[in-house]
Order: sequence, then structure tokens, then C-alpha cells
Amino acid sequence: MKPPAAVQSWGRLAIAASVMLATAWGAVPALLAILALVLYHNWRLARANAEAARQIERHNCIIALTLNEDAEGHPGWIWETDGDGRLVSCSRGLAQGLGQPASALIGEPFSSLFAADACAAGWDRLLLAMAARQEVSCAAELAFGNARHWWQISSHPVFSGDGAFAGHRGVAHNITAERHARRKLAEERDTALRDNASKSQFLSLMSHELRTPLDAIVGYTGLLLSPSAADLGDAQRRAYLHTMHDSSRNLQSLISGILDVSRIEKGKLQIVDQEIDAAEIAEVAVKMCRDAAEKADITIVAEVIEGIELRCDATRISQVLVSLVTNAIKLSSPGGTVRLEFEAPGDGSLVIAVQDRGMGIAPEDLARVFDPFVQAELAAARHAGGMGLSLPIARRIAVLHGGDVTIASAEGLGTTSRLILPPPRVTWPASELSDTVCAA
Repeated sequence: MKPPAAVQSWGRLAIAASVMLATAWGAVPALLAILALVLYHNWRLARANAEAARQIERHNCIIALTLNEDAEGHPGWIWETDGDGRLVSCSRGLAQGLGQPASALIGEPFSSLFAADACAAGWDRLLLAMAARQEVSCAAELAFGNARHWWQISSHPVFSGDGAFAGHRGVAHNITAERHARRKLAEERDTALRDNASKSQFLSLMSHELRTPLDAIVGYTGLLLSPSAADLGDAQRRAYLHTMHDSSRNLQSLISGILDVSRIEKGKLQIVDQEIDAAEIAEVAVKMCRDAAEKADITIVAEVIEGIELRCDATRISQVLVSLVTNAIKLSSPGGTVRLEFEAPGDGSLVIAVQDRGMGIAPEDLARVFDPFVQAELAAARHAGGMGLSLPIARRIAVLHGGDVTIASAEGLGTTSRLILPPPRVTWPASELSDTVCAA
């Protein structure tokens, strides 16, 4: 490294002075004087070299930061302040983000560049560390480039050769995208954990629900096959057989629900379109729910509009209506009424509403009733019994038809479920609509 010109000139002057001293003082004193001058010259030279090295390091740092700032995919900015915290240099990115030319920022306090509010904790931490002349790297949300972004800001204190504080040098990178990505990953992780917990509870409930009818079937079959069965009367035998039959149908329904959920999750649940009268589907659903309604002391009232033709999978739509009516029965108190009604929104679609005046669904549970692995957690599902698979399946069937299933509910006031079928699947009668009322 070549020393500065002033140091070189001083060295030449020191050699000339040494020759003069040797001539005037004699050899020994002259040698001592020359030695002192050489040592002093070397000290000055070393000091100059150290200062030059610091300047080179500073320039290399600035060059590296500038290259990093301009690198594709790494937007950011750099700055440098003096000992009083005022800008002495700043990058193009910082000036552009603040909407001012770089020349207008020089001399401004670094701490006043951003209108950081009290919530910008990262900015406060940065300024506190800089005031303490400490090295720091922290994240802060700042108003920058007409928007608020998250920045990872690093600041390094700078000291002169004699150890005096000379200011700060720093760099910042926009980490908004990375921060959002980390937040999304955290949310997905939390969702996965909740889903796993819900599935575990679902499997536990499923085991219980399957075991109940199986125990009845196995138990009563064993009684009928035992030697003591010869002493049973015909009425008792029929009662056992009815219980076994009901348990078998319950088990069949549970297994069908599990298979439907499996098909839904794999995207393999399909529909087969056919032409059918809407009133006929509603009446079939009412009849299928009649036994359950009678056992629960519930009256079903259906108000249908005759002459509406549907293009749909009749079996699946009937399954949806049976699910809605069955849920309404389960949520109703003895002596209550469940109403099935046709509604005409006026846009060509058909809405089949099922209403009860039962216990209702809590607001915090209402948004989750269509999740098959959350249903088991809901108070309404526990009260009604079963695995709570019918509503998720019903909505999926409706969506496959281009429609939807919605639920409105209030605790203690009842629940209204609606099957919505879109206009392309509904043909309204040309004649005046007539209402027919039937009861079960």
C-alpha cells in the first residue's frame, strides 16, 4: 500500500535533516537523532496506513451494500450518518422510497426520516440501539414508498482511528413478502394441528357411534340363537328383530355417511341428472322422516309449489332434504313443528327451506357446521347425536348441482336451513303458482 504523498515528503525531509545533524554533531548523537526520526517516521507511516485501510474498508462496505441493494430480488437501501445522527450519504432506494432527491436528505436527522408511530416497536428499538452506539439488526414496519412495509434494518457504529465515535452505517431490506409467507405457514400449521385434533375426536366419536348399533345387533342375535330363545314369546321375538333391524339401518346410514365423506375428500362424489318434480322429492323426504318425527313427537308441515321441474340427481337431492329435516327434528323439542317450504327468490332459482323452533346453534359454532371433522365438537351435534356428517355432505351435493346449503340460527330461537338450486336446474310452471299443504 503506497503511503500518502505528505508522509513521503516528510520522510525525505527527515533523511536530509539526519545528514545535516551527522555533519554538525558527530556520529553518535547523529545516529541517535536519526533513530528517533526513523521511529517517528514509521509511526506516522503506520498511522497513515491504518487510516487508509479504514477508508478502503469503508468504501468496500459501501460498494458491497450498493451491489446488494441493486441485486435482483433484494430491494433495499443504505445510509451513513455523522456523529450527530445526520445523514452524510444515502442510497438511491432510500431517496426514492421517501419521495425526495438524495441531496435533500443530506443533513437531515436519520431518526426523523420516517413517520413511525408508537406501534413501530422495531423502529424504536433501532433508534435506542443507535443512541447507545450499539450494533443492531431488527424488523420494523415503516411507511415507505406510499405504503407500509416490513424492513429488516441493520446498523453499525463507526469509530475513527483514535476511537472517537464517527456515526452509523446501515442497510435495510424489504422483508414484507418473507414475513407474510412465514405468517401463512404459521397459520397453515395451526390449521393442520386443529384439523388433526378434530379428526382424532371425530374418530373417537365414530367408534362410539358404530359400536352402539353393532352391540345391539350382536347382543340380540346372540339371545335369539341361545337355548333360552325357545322360551321367548312371539311379541318379544318381534321386538328383538325390530331393534336389530333399526340398528342395522342406523349402521348402514353411518357407513354410507363415512363413504360419502371419503368420496368428497377424494373429489369422487358424482351426480346423475334426471328430470323430476320438485314437490315429489319433497314429499318423499317427508315420508322418509315420518318415523323419526313420530318417535320424537314432532310434526312435519310441508308447503310445496306444484309443477316445478328439476334437472338434478333425485336420489342425492332427496338425501339433502332428509338430512335437513332430520337435523331439524333432532334440534326440536317434543311437541314442536318442523316446516319445509318452497321459496321463489325471483331470479329463477328454487329455495327449499327447513325451519325448526328448537335449541339453535351457537354463533361460534355456526361457521363450522359444514366441516365434517369439527362437527363432533359442536354442542348441537352432541345434543342431537350421530357423527354430524349430514350437513357437510348435503352442502357438497348442493355445490355439485351449482347451488348451496346455508344455515341461519339463533340460540333458543331455532334454525333455518336452505337448499338453493340455481336457475339452470329449475323450470317454473308457466301457469300461476299454486300452493299445496301436506302434513306428517
